[in-house]
Amino acid sequence: MNPDRLEQYLNCERLLNEFFSQTDFCLENCIRLEKSLYVNRFESLPGWIGCCALDYYNSTSNLPVDIRTRLRSEQIRLYGEPKNKEDSIRFKEKTKKPCDYHTEYGCALKSHKAPLCIAWVCKDLKSYLHKTFYIDYNPSDVQCHLEAILTGKIDNNRYDRFIDKLIQDTDTLRYGRLLQKRSSVNSRY
Repeated sequence: MNPDRLEQYLNCERLLNEFFSQTDFCLENCIRLEKSLYVNRFESLPGWIGCCALDYYNSTSNLPVDIRTRLRSEQIRLYGEPKNKEDSIRFKEKTKKPCDYHTEYGCALKSHKAPLCIAWVCKDLKSYLHKTFYIDYNPSDVQCHLEAILTGKIDNNRYDRFIDKLIQDTDTLRYGRLLQKRSSVNSRY
């Protein structure tokens, strides 16, 4: 895999991590709710897994073998083999299993995630982004862009537009959250 493509991909991953850190949505609106509960058999694992079910870290089926191998080997080199090898459990008509990299502190993978892991959001978060901040986030589109970066099927102009949109959406979130905080402070007086 071309090192420049991997660096572009990791840059997008950093920007998306920043974007999601600005949403401040998942903990209160998903992870702490019963729908995110996973009854685990081990005290060391969290029972609230949210979207981190199954092993999407290894979901790179749309990518050529050399790229899948490179991402997976980098995950192992940087973070080791996953520690969580729990089996699936049936809970309220659903089968749930925390991702192998899910820990009590969240995802152990800070980089080199699969495009699906980086891009995916639930319909509730997608709706929240649209209704609250007027951000139209399309997980499939983001995933396609990430895969195109890794495979070299994206030109520099399209890559730059994608980066600009990520930065703009993150700034919109940051500014919107600031306005929300100011509004709640002002409503107290």
